[in-house]
Amino acid sequence: MYSIYRFTNKHNNKKYVGCTVNLNDRVSAHLRNSRHAKTKFEVALKEFGVGGFVIDVIETNIVNETAALDREKHYIKLYNSQTNGYNSTPGGKGIPKGTSPWNKGTAGAYSQEYRDKLSRAKIGKSSHRKGKHNPNAASNGKHGAIKMKSVSTGRTRYYKPDGTWTWCYVRRDGTKYVREKATSTSKMWKEKEVT
Repeated sequence: MYSIYRFTNKHNNKKYVGCTVNLNDRVSAHLRNSRHAKTKFEVALKEFGVGGFVIDVIETNIVNETAALDREKHYIKLYNSQTNGYNSTPGGKGIPKGTSPWNKGTAGAYSQEYRDKLSRAKIGKSSHRKGKHNPNAASNGKHGAIKMKSVSTGRTRYYKPDGTWTWCYVRRDGTKYVREKATSTSKMWKEKEVT
């Protein structure tokens, strides 16, 4: 058996009308879809939460799907919930084939005329970075940036007098140093030259 349900926003009284076999499953699906909101209703559900709506069943015991979809269309028209509410279509099986969702191409999009104008303005101009050296580029022939300038040519183990060891780094000029914490609680390191 099908039923027609209605979400009514407590803040602005806008409505959403739908039809379902299981209302709990359908409400759960709406909440799941609102995480990645694509329709007017999903955006509102994400903004106000399910607590921001009154959910009620307006008709039950509809025998077949065709009759339920017709009743859904009737209530969408009755509440004017497509133009003054959250329904994206006049009802009956979602978005009709060959039409676009209500917000497709509108979120931050420029008109074709404006995009053409921007393209014409760039004709004959090169990229602002073209031909300029990137100081952070890897100099070893590999792609990517150098995270740190190389100050050491290698590392070896340095054995302390107490028998423990630490890494000993060799600078390009040949001097050797070890890194130690400045204090026992500090996160800062100090360099100490060794022989």
